[in-house]
Amino acid sequence: MSNSTPVRVALVDDHAIVRRGLSAILNTNEQLQLVGEAGDGQEAISLCELAQPDVVLMDLIMPRMDGIEATRIIHQRWPHIQVLVLTSFTEKEMIQGALDAGARGYLLKNVRGRELVDAILEVYRGKQTIAQEARQSLQISEQLSFLEQEIREQKTSNGLLREVLSKRLPALFPNFQIQVFLYPDQELITYPAHSHPPIPERGWEWMRTAGELKIFYSGQDLPWGGKQVWGEILLLKPIQGEDQDKPLGGISFLSQDVSSDTDDMIESINALAAILAVGFDGQTDSPNHG
Repeated sequence: MSNSTPVRVALVDDHAIVRRGLSAILNTNEQLQLVGEAGDGQEAISLCELAQPDVVLMDLIMPRMDGIEATRIIHQRWPHIQVLVLTSFTEKEMIQGALDAGARGYLLKNVRGRELVDAILEVYRGKQTIAQEARQSLQISEQLSFLEQEIREQKTSNGLLREVLSKRLPALFPNFQIQVFLYPDQELITYPAHSHPPIPERGWEWMRTAGELKIFYSGQDLPWGGKQVWGEILLLKPIQGEDQDKPLGGISFLSQDVSSDTDDMIESINALAAILAVGFDGQTDSPNHG
């Protein structure tokens, strides 16, 4: 790409105000040339046929045709056109679906203007660029898949379960102290090892009746007494078996990063609990805690 030949960019988003803001970024950079805008996937395909852009900046959730389907069609018809997804979603299915459809990059809408321009230039050159949050989502999904496979293979042994969890949990939740409890009275694992338990025994007894994920923020009253320690956040998740009235166990997550976005954690926590339910099924109330 020479200085006199800007990258030709098509902008696809169903919100006019978003397109207006992005247009301002693109139009003020001499390395880029905005060649057209579209409000949905069908319009994006027509725009690509007419304007033949170098890069398409693609939203995902749009009426008539979504961004993943539009990306797939563009990639099939015009392999030389690179698609850079720009969205608000960090779910693994969305990320992997876009990449599988042929997207060269995946960014979030909180990206800064300079970073967006750099990413457009990168995908134009054929390089993949993925937002750190999206990359972490893919990595977590991969770790959960490995964990599920290993637990299904080794679920008859609590000793092997401990070994698997010790290997996978730090990568899944690097900033959390984690304890996994198996009812009626077994602590399966605490990470980091030998750390102080996040909740007392009466906390586990309370969780046996909680039924769903609970979050306790800094200074909040705890249902078993006392308050959550200032500067810490606590998440508690029951592990449910087929009998929803009798949880198999529970997981506690404790972090001193009270500014972290717990919404991003919930999907991973629920997935972990579902995987552990497979490993725990049939082990509760057993006299052999092996």
